[in-house]
Amino acid sequence: MTNLGWSLDEETLRDALGGIPVRLLNDLEAAAHGVLGLPSGDLRILTPGAPAPGAPARRGNLAVVAAGTGLGEAMLTWHDDVPVVIASEGGHADFAPRDETETALAAWLSRHDPHVSCEDVISGPAILRIHQFLRETGRADEPAALRARLNAAPEPSTVLTRAGIDAEFPICVRALEIFAGAYGAEAGNLALKGFALGGVYVAGGIAPELLEGRFAARFMDAFVAKGRYADFMRRIPVRVVVCGRASLVGATAVGRRLAA
Repeated sequence: MTNLGWSLDEETLRDALGGIPVRLLNDLEAAAHGVLGLPSGDLRILTPGAPAPGAPARRGNLAVVAAGTGLGEAMLTWHDDVPVVIASEGGHADFAPRDETETALAAWLSRHDPHVSCEDVISGPAILRIHQFLRETGRADEPAALRARLNAAPEPSTVLTRAGIDAEFPICVRALEIFAGAYGAEAGNLALKGFALGGVYVAGGIAPELLEGRFAARFMDAFVAKGRYADFMRRIPVRVVVCGRASLVGATAVGRRLAA
């Protein structure tokens, strides 16, 4: 496992459990299986899209992207009626700046690590990095009241996110605009690579609160902005997973197929 000194093996676990079938999934694999079983009330539509005529939306390829502690990505396709999830480490792919501000941000981040990944810009911890970039490069001012709040907070990114959503401090709003734009652009990249005409699902802990109003618009503008493929991108449905149980629903679905 990436963040723990554990080594897990399906066959070893199966034998230890008396022969019960075992399948190991990472969180995004499980979430990709899970979005198929979520009711409409657990999803918020950012855009309904326009799937190809005669092709049921859920038989097209799907993409799942989730910013939280890190950035997870997965894709789903079909073998007959059986969903097949393709895991990835796409969050660690190179970050591709799209304008002067993002180029300056990438250069600023590269001072600490020459490899600037998507996750460095699109994740919970990244919101604090973007804020620091704006402050240190003079692109925005950090009020004393905000500094005091951040110094007292166990999770400064949460403070910045809340203050930005509430439009309490301009620097926080600007940080979330940059974050939402980068998030939408990378979600669009994943949709292009996976030909995800069945839809893109935005999961993780940040999206349900952030992707409404101005920040949802920023996300979708960046999602669609793919040059001559802009019209293609408008055909792709985009939904936000607003519940926190997609991975559990997916793990249950996989478990049931194993036991069948």
